[in-house]
Amino acid sequence: MIHSFRIVVTLGMFLMFFGCSPSPIEEGNQFAQSWQLNKALEQYKIAYQADSTNIELINNMGSLLINLEYYPDAMVLFDKCLVLKPDFEVEKKRKIAGQLSNGFTAIHQSDYKKAIVIYQQIFQLDQDIVIAHKNLAYCYIAIEDTNSAISEFKQVMKLLADYPDSDLYQVADEEISRLTEK
Repeated sequence: MIHSFRIVVTLGMFLMFFGCSPSPIEEGNQFAQSWQLNKALEQYKIAYQADSTNIELINNMGSLLINLEYYPDAMVLFDKCLVLKPDFEVEKKRKIAGQLSNGFTAIHQSDYKKAIVIYQQIFQLDQDIVIAHKNLAYCYIAIEDTNSAISEFKQVMKLLADYPDSDLYQVADEEISRLTEK
């Protein structure tokens, strides 16, 4: 009986120290949920090296890359999801990534009115794309539409209300303060 107790205690100690830590996917998900996006990406990369066919991981990485503004890389991952599982529902995300990429390109070409139209089209697919609201706010700043820019930054803060320490929330808050001081 004492011998069995020692085995159970030893096994319990082993599991406590070695078996209970979250997997890289779980850690990545936790970081992503708290908008610690670069840390999430690091964990997802570790998990991807171990299993490059995990469709949920690939989908999560693609979504994360959208928020990090790596649109072409996100599209590649969504395409991989479709190769691995042709009926996997990523077409909407792939379309959003493509539109975000087009909007980003329009911004870099200083075609802010075109970018505004693109971001408004994205919102027809999904109103909760934080990065699209942020980029749209900067488009409005570029065309000197301060009220619309403030409105978009407020939307960023609303969407990230549970994560006030996130970089994007802080940027939105600072931009609203800067714009209201003018």
